[in-house]
Amino acid sequence: MKKVYFVYCAYPYTGKPRTYTKEIKNIVRKLYDNVKTTTNDLVCIIPHLTFDAPFNFPEGNSNQWMLLLELAVISRCDILAYDPNNQSAGVHWEQNFAKLNEIPILTYDEILEGKRPKPRQRERFLYRKMRNFKSGATRDSCEDKLDYEGFLSPLVLQAFAEYMHENRKQADGKLRASDNWQKGIPIEAYMKSAWRHFMDLWMEHRGLKSREGIDKAFGGLLFNIMGYWHELLKGANKKQ
Repeated sequence: MKKVYFVYCAYPYTGKPRTYTKEIKNIVRKLYDNVKTTTNDLVCIIPHLTFDAPFNFPEGNSNQWMLLLELAVISRCDILAYDPNNQSAGVHWEQNFAKLNEIPILTYDEILEGKRPKPRQRERFLYRKMRNFKSGATRDSCEDKLDYEGFLSPLVLQAFAEYMHENRKQADGKLRASDNWQKGIPIEAYMKSAWRHFMDLWMEHRGLKSREGIDKAFGGLLFNIMGYWHELLKGANKKQ
């Protein structure tokens, strides 16, 4: 059975709804005219045509309810199509949602050229909750975003920066660049140094005297762990 692709046609709306609706209808008409003589494998969904529908939304921001409706539609589509020359906040929001749900994103020109994605599973639907501020501003939920402010300790980062700054002075008296270590240090060197600083930490933990105290043990260990991980992440030293 031939694969038929459901295409969500993203396009600006707010500001010039009639103009934008006319433009997206022309784009879709062009898509259909093309595939009728070639693949004939598209079903295009134009969200603009739903705005005039007599929906009876619950109390609250009707735009928010409409957005949730559109996200539900996107989650069931095989492709999100867009025009890179006609973007808007809403289109960006829809693209981010598609990326989150691993829905292929193509330009209208790519579809016209015959580009098609691999078939996808539709089990996932990760729509994001909305945050409504007193000012009337809205943002998507931050529940699935990296929370650097919560994950990291400013006290530890400041102590580490002080440790790193203190160790910038080289044997020849010159001051090395703060990111000098990112030029590349063998992971073997990081491992051996990490062990020395871990031994210092262990000594301090046991109430014994270390080489330079617990703060420098923490600083040195954190630096070597960061350096080792940095090399792995950038692919400079791949284990076989």
